[in-house]
Amino acid sequence: MNSMHESLASTFFVTGGTFAAVSAFGILIRRDLSAWKRFLLIGFLGSTFVSALNPSCADTPSTTEGASTGGGAAPAALAIFPRGMAAPVA
Repeated sequence: MNSMHESLASTFFVTGGTFAAVSAFGILIRRDLSAWKRFLLIGFLGSTFVSALNPSCADTPSTTEGASTGGGAAPAALAIFPRGMAAPVA
């Protein structure tokens, strides 16, 4: 149960941080970012779709029981790599 709370808190802070970063970017460049709406929406939907349907996500240690990371699906950036191919470590 504790890992669920950590996961929710982590998700909240990542979302809040992303919102703050995009807001600061918009304020700094002083331009209307609404032209990016369609591009960002398609990117978000594509990333979500690939993450949800890629079968290699089920093989990641973060989705197994007892994982110390709190569970969850693999990040969308890792979802494009076929099975057996290692993703670059950032």
